[in-house]
Amino acid sequence: MVKILAALLMASLAPGALGATWTVCVEGSGELLNTPLRGAVLREFRELMGGRGADLGFGTCVRDSRRIRLEIQDEPPDHLDGVLGLAYRRSERIEPRLKVFYGPLVRYIGDPNSTQLIGRAIARVAAHEAMHFLEQQPEHCADGL
Repeated sequence: MVKILAALLMASLAPGALGATWTVCVEGSGELLNTPLRGAVLREFRELMGGRGADLGFGTCVRDSRRIRLEIQDEPPDHLDGVLGLAYRRSERIEPRLKVFYGPLVRYIGDPNSTQLIGRAIARVAAHEAMHFLEQQPEHCADGL
């Protein structure tokens, strides 16, 4: 019985518990994301994450306890060559700190001229990384998280 109560308590403390909404705040990406691209990212992210406890904001996020920091950078560090995104971990917890790497993503999808396609790809990587945090799931399985 004690183990069941402990498991229920831990589940209630998880980032996505009890319908809590987090804001994924996009920071430091002004030079990479123009206005049409931001719109495409926002639409796709909201479609993917609707009802999953996260929304997306560009530079308008209030600094509070329900904020996930997302940086969009051109390239990953050398030791992570080819990585599309990253969720940071401290000890056994996924931190509310994420990155998406634009360069490898564009190379992966073939450098399209479509703002919509690039925006959708960025949003999908961001949503994937956000789910690592919301579910506190560091591992992958055959069909994603």
